[in-house]
This record gives sequence, C-alpha cells and structure tokens, in this order.
Amino acid sequence: MERRLSGLLKLNHNALVISITELIHDTGSHLIWSFWSLYVLKLGGGVEILGLFTLMTGISSIILHPVLGYVSDKVGRKKPVVIGGFIVSFFPLIMAFADSWVWLIPGVLLRAVDNGLWITRQALFTDNIESDKKGRSLATFYTIMSLTASFLPTFGGILLDSMGITQGFRIGLYFSFVTHLIQSALNAKYLSEPSRLSTPDRIQRGDLSRFIGEVVASIRNNRRFQAILLGQGILSFSQGLINQFTIIYVIQTIGLSKTEWGVISSLSSFSNLLLRIPIGTTVDRIGNLKGYIVGIVMQSTYPILFINSGFFSAILLCSILNSLGGTFTQMGREALLVDIMPKDERGMLLGSFAAISSQGGLSGSLSPTLGAFLWDSYGPIYNFYLASFLGGFSILYYYKNSKGLRDNLKNDKLGTVSK
Repeated sequence: MERRLSGLLKLNHNALVISITELIHDTGSHLIWSFWSLYVLKLGGGVEILGLFTLMTGISSIILHPVLGYVSDKVGRKKPVVIGGFIVSFFPLIMAFADSWVWLIPGVLLRAVDNGLWITRQALFTDNIESDKKGRSLATFYTIMSLTASFLPTFGGILLDSMGITQGFRIGLYFSFVTHLIQSALNAKYLSEPSRLSTPDRIQRGDLSRFIGEVVASIRNNRRFQAILLGQGILSFSQGLINQFTIIYVIQTIGLSKTEWGVISSLSSFSNLLLRIPIGTTVDRIGNLKGYIVGIVMQSTYPILFINSGFFSAILLCSILNSLGGTFTQMGREALLVDIMPKDERGMLLGSFAAISSQGGLSGSLSPTLGAFLWDSYGPIYNFYLASFLGGFSILYYYKNSKGLRDNLKNDKLGTVSK
C-alpha cells in the first residue's frame, strides 16, 4: 500500500510520512487559527498586543530556527522532530487555560518552538525528493498537508459564532493539542533517519558556540542565498503589516460574520488545493525564479484590491488571488532554496532563512508593530497601501537581480554535471 501511494505521489517513505503527519498537525491549526486575532482581543489585548506577540515570535525565531536547523544537521533529523514535537504539543493547552492575554505569552513562545521544528521537518522532506521535480514534489507536499484547510475554517467560524469566541476557540485548542500528540507519535514510529545521517555526530562542548560563526560564513559565501534573503525579507515585512489585522477589518469594519470569514478562508484554500500541483508543475516549466516573481506580483496586488472591496464576493475573489499568489511564491522560493543550499547545510540555512526573512521571522515580525501604530493613529487603509508599495518594491528588486540569479543557478548546474 505504501509503495503504491509513494509511486503515485512521487514521494519516498520519509517524504510521505512527513506529508501525512503534517496534515494531522495542520488539521488542528486550520480549524481555528485564522481567528487567533479575535481570541487575543477577547482576552483583553489590542492591536498593539498582536504586534507584540508577533515581535516576540520573531525574536524567538532568530534564535530557534537556525539553532534547531543546526542541531538537525549535526545529530540527525528524526530526533529533534520527535522529541521537540512532544514538547511543543502542549502549547495549545497552555493557551486554552489562559484567562487574559498575559497568560498567552508562554503558549506564544512554545508555539515559536513548534515553528522552529517545522524547519527540521521541512529539511527532512527536501532531503527526500527528486532533484529534477522539486516544484511538483513540493506542491504535492503542501497539497497533502493542506487538505483540511479547504473546509475546517468554515466549521471554525460556525463554532465561534455559535459558542462565542472564547469557548469556541478553546475547543479548537483542545483539538489542536490532540492532533499534535498524534503527529509526534506517528513520526516516532514511522520516520527513519536518512542514510547520510545514520551515524550522526555528537554535539560536543563548543559546537554551539561555533555555530554562529558557521551560520555567518555559510550566508556570506552564498550570494544567491543573500539575494533571496533580502528580497523575501522585504516581502515578509510588507505582509506583516496586514496579516494579523485583516480579520479585524473584515469583522469590525466591513461587518462580515465569523462564519463568512471561515467560508472565505475555506474556499481560498480549496482553490489552492485544486491548483497547487498544476502551479508546482508550471513553476518547474517556466523556471523557479519566474514562478516566484509571478507570485509576488499577485500577492502585492492583493492589499489594494482588498481595501477597495466592501462585500463578501469581492473579498472572496481577493483572498483567492492572494492564496494562489502565495502558492506561486512558495513553490518558486523553496525550489530556489533547494537549488542553492548544500545538503549538509540545509537545516542550518533553512533555519537562518526562516529566522531572518520569513513571515514568522525577524522581517515579518517587526512590521506588525508598525502596522498597529498606523492602524491606531491613521486608520487601517495605510497598512494595506504600504503593504502593496513594499511588495512592488520587492518585485523591482528581483527584476534587477534576476539575471545574476539565473546565471549563478545555471553555472551551479553545469558545475554539478562536470563533477
């Protein structure tokens, strides 16, 4: 059965296991996490607290992402995934028992560890895909893990509308706790350590103290990585201006219900579910960089279109555009990163990239504080227009650097063949 499924999906054992356990992990998140901002507000926080939480996550990510990636390069992929997975499975339980926004802080920090472990799981997956079909393999991976995103947000909206934000969200957190435990148990039973790491190094005293120097050296010696690091950092900063606040604008300003927002989230995810593999195949055909830029164009158009939409169907179309653009961006970016990262440094570099340039890292975590200030001082419209402007700036940046990136990637492939 496993061989048939692996052959059908073009994924080997570990890649298939990670895909399925990520589906279980994200099932807990898809039910309620798009309503996170409303839960914080209900527990007494404001938009400035949302910005603070995102900043805390970003600061944690600066440390956790590269450290956990480095540890996985040293001791193997499986051990951090399994042990860390059992530990972080308790963050939803901590959040469920919070009676004010202050008591959410331990859960927020532990969730940052879960985000850091995602890098290790991602590295384990990319270790196990075919080099000439990266776009399709990544698209298959994200399609599997996002299956429940096409309907669970609708149930989450119904849950919160019927039971109230606090009680409904807490029920979702209990469910998330269970799914995290199941994910970790299945990873422990079915994952196997990649052969290249079958005799892992022991972390000696002084290894972690040298780790910062190794990270800096790896980034300094990889110009293509630097280029993508900066470009994605600009894009993540722009998206951080609106991500935490979009649902607040939809509920409080436009007047949609939580169920309607859940339907929008579900239908956007469903469109992605149908088109993710074709998009991954398209990225393979047109080139990773072109696919990446196409996605950035779509995502940068979204904030202006959204802020000028005042009814359900228009917001739905904008959300679908942004969702599909995010898939183009993700497929192109991650395939590019696989191309430019040495396999024995993949965990460390993926961690460094997430820490600095991802939406959950430094770049995406600084902007919500600015977004909260703009929201309180001038109104939400400035968040969305500034997000589009910065997204457009990232397009110009990649356009200017595209020739160098293409040439470098071509030279790398020729060098690999000659070896």
